[in-house]
Amino acid sequence: MGKKKQLLNGLDFVYKNVGSLLIIKAAGIAINYMALLLILRFFGAYGNGEVANFVAQSKGLMIFFVFGLDIVLVKKLNTLNKTIQSFVDLGKTLLLNFIIGLLVFVIINQFTTLSYSFLIGGIMFALWRFTSHFYRGKNNMIAYGFFEFVLFQATVLISIFICEFFEQDFINSILSVNVIFAVLFFTFFFIKNKKIFKSNFFIEFKNLKKIYLEAYHFLLSNSIIIISTSILYYLIKTNYSTATLGFYDGILKFSLVIALPLIATNGRVMFMTSKFFNNNEINELRKYIAKITKMLAVMSTFTAVFVTIVFLVYSNYFNTDFKTYWVLFALLVCAQLVNNWSGPVGILLQLTNNEKTYNLLTLFTSLYLIVSTFIIAKTLSINFVAINYLIYMLLQNIGSLLIVKKKLNINPYRL
Repeated sequence: MGKKKQLLNGLDFVYKNVGSLLIIKAAGIAINYMALLLILRFFGAYGNGEVANFVAQSKGLMIFFVFGLDIVLVKKLNTLNKTIQSFVDLGKTLLLNFIIGLLVFVIINQFTTLSYSFLIGGIMFALWRFTSHFYRGKNNMIAYGFFEFVLFQATVLISIFICEFFEQDFINSILSVNVIFAVLFFTFFFIKNKKIFKSNFFIEFKNLKKIYLEAYHFLLSNSIIIISTSILYYLIKTNYSTATLGFYDGILKFSLVIALPLIATNGRVMFMTSKFFNNNEINELRKYIAKITKMLAVMSTFTAVFVTIVFLVYSNYFNTDFKTYWVLFALLVCAQLVNNWSGPVGILLQLTNNEKTYNLLTLFTSLYLIVSTFIIAKTLSINFVAINYLIYMLLQNIGSLLIVKKKLNINPYRL
């Protein structure tokens, strides 16, 4: 009877911390893979490489529009003075970021030519990022999951059919569908929240400075990871080919299914970590992180087995071009397992006043990834790029675990 009760408690814990968000994320992954398979069928690996490069470079520009405000919004939404003015101050700061982002784009274009599709894509990703994290801060995991995991994948899928029936440019179709959806959503949002327009649209400098100083720490950790990914994709495309980037991105998407449990729990973990830490309930936080880590290790291992079977079937019977990349697949799967087995250490450090330490670690590991990939890509095969990526994930996660142990005295592997 005791074991049965323990099992039921474990299942209840999984549901509360994953629950509906896992279903939404799974739906996003299903749409994403449907789009991936259709892209590979109609546009080939080269077409997938073009889309992957567009997404990577657009997200690189996105950081200048968001500037870390997404995490600040989640962290502060429950502690802010619950007035419309508090929300509007954050919104006005975001609008100022858009001006900064435009200036950054103009400056970069003085040294190299960037497609305007990257600029529009950067704004698009920033809008959905801010929207999803607004709902994340309100603990509305369904809305958060939709804007974070489903929306963009759905617009890509719609764009594929538009291109097939109307013979439009694929990237332009993706941008057009997102712009239409954004106009419809934000029109509805502002009509429903008319009080926003009655608030004071002047933000005091001290409030602006306070918001930016807090966002700065989150900007560093998030921007470093995103920029390093953008550079990684650029290096692969430049030193190998767009088609090779298409294969790499396709296989990476297969392996990222393993991250489903970690991603699905992140929203809940962020909420609970803020709650326990702000209330100085460190023992409760310690127990919670240990349970989450154990759950993630089990779930991600089973997911890895499932993904491996799917990839083997797909590469042997549906797209034999992927058969030559099975080593690349195995290496990227190992990298995702390392990330999942370590638990939500990144979120834990960012929400417990250890942002600076985490930023330094992220900066070091990302610089390692960029510099080493730049050297490796000049002479070695794409498999060595994947080996290097695995080393990067080990450095990042082991380093984070050591910091969590030292700064918070939390061992995710011990209750």
